[in-house]
Amino acid sequence: RALRGVEGSMAELLWTNTAACPDLQAARLAVETLTGEDLTLATATLNGFARNKEPKVLGELEKELEKARDPRERMRLLRALGLNPDPASAEALVKALSKLEGDALRVAWRLLALKPEGDLAPHADAIVKAARGLRAGLTYHHAIRAVAKANGKPAPPTGGLDVAPARLLPERFAGGGVAILIDTYRDVNEPFWTPPPPAPAPEDEGKGKGKGKGKEPAKPAPEPVTRREAMRREVGHALDALFAGEQSVYLGDLGGKTFGSGATHLERRNVVEDARAWVDDLRVDTSRDVAQAVRDALADPAVEEVYVLATGTPLRSPGAKAPEALAEDLARVLDLRQVAVHVILPLGTKQEDTAEYRDYLAALDKVYRPLAELSGGSVELRHALKGVPE
Repeated sequence: RALRGVEGSMAELLWTNTAACPDLQAARLAVETLTGEDLTLATATLNGFARNKEPKVLGELEKELEKARDPRERMRLLRALGLNPDPASAEALVKALSKLEGDALRVAWRLLALKPEGDLAPHADAIVKAARGLRAGLTYHHAIRAVAKANGKPAPPTGGLDVAPARLLPERFAGGGVAILIDTYRDVNEPFWTPPPPAPAPEDEGKGKGKGKGKEPAKPAPEPVTRREAMRREVGHALDALFAGEQSVYLGDLGGKTFGSGATHLERRNVVEDARAWVDDLRVDTSRDVAQAVRDALADPAVEEVYVLATGTPLRSPGAKAPEALAEDLARVLDLRQVAVHVILPLGTKQEDTAEYRDYLAALDKVYRPLAELSGGSVELRHALKGVPE
């Protein structure tokens, strides 16, 4: 009763310390808070269990996970078990694999892949057995890494899975279903790159004998590239990569429109072309509702990765007035799904280093950085793009 009577930051500290306490009764109290409605206190409790080295507490978490039926409770208990530093945590995760599915199975394999090699090695045979039958998606991606680590082998290559410096999207994707959310607010028509003015011709050009002979025709001036065009090109590359990987794509814009009714499996080339045409036909909108677009994407259980291509801060939606509101609005669905949200900002050619521009970049960071950190994603600013002159 005393613990539940405390509020604010003091309550967070108390519940963190309670969950870190080796006392079994304290652990049982902390489990109630871990699986409760207050997400802030549940997170604080999770952080405490991640520091708890008492084997009896680990056993209590394992028992509670076996009993849990609610997906949200199960996900939190699974994370508390997997983040526990005791080496026996790896064995508990391996035992749980056969009873898990969907997001919970994906997260269990991710937590296993993060364990030290010494914790996994004693369970190498069981890990290999549990991974049999997995063929694709992030679950498979994490599983093969755990298998390699358990057997003392090098980790499989991950090249191309991150957003490269001159790209807006990865060259390839690990997720079985990938959501790509495209900004359609009117500033997408602003320049991403503008060709420099042509150099003035030398004053003596054409003088002397042989005037006009052997002179190469002037090259046509390159066309400007808008932010919309930059995004369109990159989404096209992503669609090709997903088609090659026989994966699914959830395409949407930040105004609420989607391609199809959910994640679409790119099994035929004509489906890829339909998706590309849908992107080409997108028209400008009057809103930039990142929260709703991400929430709609995460409502599709096939989506395992989310990439948001945004050219500014949210408008007429969470995050428009209070920067922290965007992450707060999505906190509960991210707590349940445990899917990384990556925000890529195709800003185009760097502007002069003025106070106004620095304030603009800081405003973007204040909105999107908390969302990325909460979900395990990233925030990337892009001023140049592969294939676009610098």
